[in-house]
Amino acid sequence: MRALVDILVLGFRGRIVRRVRRLRDPRQLLALLAGLAYFAWFAVRPFVFGFRHGGGPGIRVNGLPPGVGERFGPLIQLAVALGVAALAFLTWVFTSSRPAFRFTEAEIHLLLPAPLSRRQILQFALLKQQAGILVGALVFLFFSAMRGAAPPLALLLRFAVYWALLTLFDLHTKGVSLWKARAAELPVGAARRQRALAAALGLVWCAGVAAGLWLAWRTTIAGRSGILEDFPAAALGFARAARGGLAGWLLAPFLWIAAPFAAAGAARIGGCLFLAALLAAHYEWVMRSSARFEEAALERARRQAMRGARRQRYQGLSRAARERAPFRLEAARAPELAITWKNLILRGRTPLARQALYAIAGVAAVALGMAAAAALGMPAPVLASMVGGIGLILLTLLPLMAGLYLRNDLRVDFLHLEILRAWPIAGWRVILAEILAPAVALLWVELLGAGLVASAAAAVAWTGARRGLADMIPSALASGGTLITSLVASLAGLVILGLAVGLYSLTLQNLAVLLLPGWVPLGFNRRRGTAVFGQNLLVGVGHLLGMLAGALLPVAVAGGLAAVLHLGLGVPFAAWELPLLALAAALPLAGEAYLMIRFAGYVWDRLDPSQEMLDPAS
Repeated sequence: MRALVDILVLGFRGRIVRRVRRLRDPRQLLALLAGLAYFAWFAVRPFVFGFRHGGGPGIRVNGLPPGVGERFGPLIQLAVALGVAALAFLTWVFTSSRPAFRFTEAEIHLLLPAPLSRRQILQFALLKQQAGILVGALVFLFFSAMRGAAPPLALLLRFAVYWALLTLFDLHTKGVSLWKARAAELPVGAARRQRALAAALGLVWCAGVAAGLWLAWRTTIAGRSGILEDFPAAALGFARAARGGLAGWLLAPFLWIAAPFAAAGAARIGGCLFLAALLAAHYEWVMRSSARFEEAALERARRQAMRGARRQRYQGLSRAARERAPFRLEAARAPELAITWKNLILRGRTPLARQALYAIAGVAAVALGMAAAAALGMPAPVLASMVGGIGLILLTLLPLMAGLYLRNDLRVDFLHLEILRAWPIAGWRVILAEILAPAVALLWVELLGAGLVASAAAAVAWTGARRGLADMIPSALASGGTLITSLVASLAGLVILGLAVGLYSLTLQNLAVLLLPGWVPLGFNRRRGTAVFGQNLLVGVGHLLGMLAGALLPVAVAGGLAAVLHLGLGVPFAAWELPLLALAAALPLAGEAYLMIRFAGYVWDRLDPSQEMLDPAS
């Protein structure tokens, strides 16, 4: 209907006008320019560069370099098909029986009583989804164009395929939800029979696919030597065997869906036609459904309006869960610890002691799993490198960005400045209490990273692969003692230094809230858009510059002094020195953080809530 299209057009125009008016603020304009510059450099530039210079010789399958798509097309197609099949299966398992179409509460009250058919209302809901789907297809197109140049017609076809696949996933999710909602409206016996039949068919299909893949594995890879030396050829043979057997028959629809991504020629055209037919079938499936969706749509609209509020999480907890807390507040002697207690609850109500037990159990489970996998024949050094690499990322990289991803601190409470500012607590103690909550989360992250590295080393040592364990530690560290001593000393030094760097990062962000409240995003409700992305980009760049200016200097000084002493005295480096060096670098960082906390407290004590103009969604 023309009226429904007008509603969509006017709503889109209103959003554009509102965002253009925000550009009167220099901060919003600068953020928008930063976001556009980022997208132009990383997305548009390779896209235009490909048009200017043209594509290279050979066939490019979905942006892959020539030769790769031709050789590994069957393997890529099987991998994409398995991914799409797993996604479809998980959709049937986890999709809610309450179909929540994207209506606002005003649209629900306007459209449902209007003289509109059910089909027209559903068409309106699906048409609203197309804006996000088109943006997602463009994002996929830009990333695929960055891998290599392609002619305009190929890019247009690739964009159509991305759009069709995203739309198909949206329609499939809604169709499954409507099917479950319709089953809930049937009598209990009929509903149980339908669900049992669907579950039985799904389990039989999964068992058949697993059996087909196992047969292909046994005939191509299992029991053969030299697989790792020529792994690409072995994987390609496995893919061809799987596609030609039972798994290929059961995965045929998903292989056809994957054909536009990994096939070429007639197979690719056939896959596009099948995708279009499947899209049309899903559209009619959703349109012809008779399940009720009005109540679920209204509930979703109300949840969307309350997005970012933590009250929903509290209302969804059981009575026993509501009584849990990170620690006993009545046992806290300092009154400002109530702020820390509250901010810890923003992340969860699990007691701190239980969190520690969960972390220990998780690390032990990872170690036992790696040991079991290694005992079954998987290479232990490869598994240890994967798990240990994740642990090293947690130990080294995440503390640098702790202030950006741990947000249960002053960035939430600053929205309630008029309440918190009236509390009779010294300003620097308020800031310290705010920082303690994310600092606890950072402590768990650091200990988890150390546990992963230690479990990787233990699994390698348990399987007898001493050479793999020795490769994990440089010879300079191993020369000062045993492998275990070197590993423990290294992990202790990384944890100490990581905590100091993370504390500095958290303090820097909380100080930025007081000095630049219009730039630092507040609360948990995060908006989207190019301007918001540019603002976050500028905040992230400023954060990294602040980290380099304040955190890199103590680390460089400590490392430089240690190197000068060892070179001057001719003493070999020992592993037990690592915790001492980390402590020598951590103390200046902690001192800098303390000075920033005192300065932030000084600013806090002089804040006037009546003069602060805050944008909660900024």
